[in-house]
Amino acid sequence: MPEILTATLIKSLSTRTYRYIVSDAQIPGLAVTVYPSGTKTFVYRYKTARTNLVNSIPLGSTKKLTLPDARSAAKSKAGDIAKGIDIQKEQRKLANDKKKDNLQNELKLFNYIDKYYAPHIKGDKTAGERISAIKNNFEFIKNKRIDKIDNLDIEKWRNIRNKDNITFARIKCIYAYLKACINTAVKHYKFIKHFELEHYSIKRKATEKVNPPKVRFLSKKEEERLATALNSRDQRLREKRKNYITWHSTRNSSKKTPAPISDEEYPDYITPIINIAYKTGFDIGDIFDLEWEKHIDLENNQISKIRNKTETRILNPQPVVVTMTKSVKDIFIQWGKQHRKNGRVFKNLKTGKRLDNISKAWANILKDAEIDNFRFKDLRHTFGSWLAMAGKDLMDIRDLMGHTDIKTTQIYTHLCPSRKKDAVLTTFD
Repeated sequence: MPEILTATLIKSLSTRTYRYIVSDAQIPGLAVTVYPSGTKTFVYRYKTARTNLVNSIPLGSTKKLTLPDARSAAKSKAGDIAKGIDIQKEQRKLANDKKKDNLQNELKLFNYIDKYYAPHIKGDKTAGERISAIKNNFEFIKNKRIDKIDNLDIEKWRNIRNKDNITFARIKCIYAYLKACINTAVKHYKFIKHFELEHYSIKRKATEKVNPPKVRFLSKKEEERLATALNSRDQRLREKRKNYITWHSTRNSSKKTPAPISDEEYPDYITPIINIAYKTGFDIGDIFDLEWEKHIDLENNQISKIRNKTETRILNPQPVVVTMTKSVKDIFIQWGKQHRKNGRVFKNLKTGKRLDNISKAWANILKDAEIDNFRFKDLRHTFGSWLAMAGKDLMDIRDLMGHTDIKTTQIYTHLCPSRKKDAVLTTFD
């Protein structure tokens, strides 16, 4: 039976194992729904003339809506029904409009990146680079809907970047990142059916540079200084361990005393990684992802791995197979003695997880070795450059470096002028 609802009565309504309703005797249709969770909600209940079914429209929580306001809302709903207004249809329309408004906001470039694109590419090794590139370059359209970004926006951006003396290759790369981001709203999330940039491609302007890539590689003297810097660093770490052991022995500590580091052992992974980098040509990410079982074949002196750069970009990528020199094989053998030969070859020695970077150690080593204007990637260039200077066939260099296009390998051709000279002298009188 309906009761005259009061604040005291509503507060006293206890929970049950099932949902139940207490109707108000004062305002027809007004009721309180009590849920098993303890939630209490004002509702307006009515029958439709067409179906004679009871419909229930939530008015608000009893904690947020006062009883007088609930009665006023119920009267308003009764008036709408008397006028022939389909309340549920109106509520669905309001809900859809709200959903559209939310989507409009979420489709703004930076909002879309944060909520949808970043989680979508989270596991990708280039995710950080792609997101940073888009945000650093397109802040001026961060609040524009992704499907409304057009060629005028792109041309404005190119004019801005031309002042920075950026190369066309970089322009193309960043633009590809942006299109790939927007395309996920079509292909993956299906928020939109098409977008303005879908069929728009860019061509180089006369003002945009096409510089041949600069090949920076280690000279033999720099290699010697690099080796000296690495040896000195390893020796300092050995001395540091030795001093710690001496200090630890004077303490009444329950912690286990660490073992000293012998001259044959590597104090950490820095020296092995750097030596492997310029003697195999693998990128740092590929070295971080080397696994004993999958990639290292000590019996046949080979490293075989599909490069990270091509693994997700081309169909049926083939592994790069590089023969280990004696020094590289010795590194793997020694490192395997120090660490179990399972899983990743190099990993965080504290957490066991994948390495992130070695930037700090690398910067210090370059400083100690007095090597300027040199990136870690230039160790890979050293591998290719030394092969070219030794007169090795360009196709072999391509295979050893895992280039998908011979044009990429051709940056090393100027390093083997003697081959061109010999080609002429051995052909003509």
